[in-house]
Amino acid sequence: MKYVIFLCIGLLLAVSGCSSEDNSNYSCRLTGCRTRALYYHDKVGTAPVAWLPGSSDTVRFEYGQGRILKSYGGHYRLFTGTGSSPVQYTWWPEAENHFNYAGDTVQVAIAANSDPNPDQHHYVISSGEIRYRKSTITFHQQTQVAFEYEYLPGKVIEKRVSDGGVHRTFYISEQGNLERVEYIQRNQLGEIMYTKNLLFSEYDNTPNPLRGMFHIEGAFYAAFSNNVAFRTTMTISPAQFPEDDGVLFYFWHQPVYGPDGFPAVFQRECE
Repeated sequence: MKYVIFLCIGLLLAVSGCSSEDNSNYSCRLTGCRTRALYYHDKVGTAPVAWLPGSSDTVRFEYGQGRILKSYGGHYRLFTGTGSSPVQYTWWPEAENHFNYAGDTVQVAIAANSDPNPDQHHYVISSGEIRYRKSTITFHQQTQVAFEYEYLPGKVIEKRVSDGGVHRTFYISEQGNLERVEYIQRNQLGEIMYTKNLLFSEYDNTPNPLRGMFHIEGAFYAAFSNNVAFRTTMTISPAQFPEDDGVLFYFWHQPVYGPDGFPAVFQRECE
């Protein structure tokens, strides 16, 4: 079955845009972002997402010394204690994610004010490129995964630190935009069971304020790209349902702009 979700997302129009601590070429900084510009469908861990944010929900950013120190709005773990999924992620507008910086390293505590054992993420980001990521998550027991990233012409290889194997491959266009994320599932004999592709398309040609912000919850994929995508599609091969051509779901983004011509999906402060 294919799931189709239509969202209204403001896309970047102005040549001068938002900036973060990773991009000092802009005169404005990002203070908020509608969740419809983010992607929460593959949170690392074993607990399912019980509640995704609505398209009008907003993540807000708090700065200190020119860097994002806190974000408000995110997922925390809800301990239901019942059923087959006693732990689930749920959205809360006041959940705080805390950021600590040391050189190229960013430490992130997810839902630090609302979770007794907040997810801990460790990123190494150099010149806007992700180099290393480690996630420590506690459900029934502690789970830890770590990845290294190798940049090659036209693609980025995500490798598991545990065994050096390729986990996913990120394909980048000549325009510097993420086009496809490929994940290949193999059996114990090394045979391919299925391939999933997360596709990003219909890019605008204007700057992306989430570029390089891999450490922001939901912004990991957007952080690879110079521009903003209109469409996100998830496919699987071989197809589960032939009539769907292997499409599991897709999001379509329609631009909405504010009075100043800047996309309404992003909030900013300008000097």
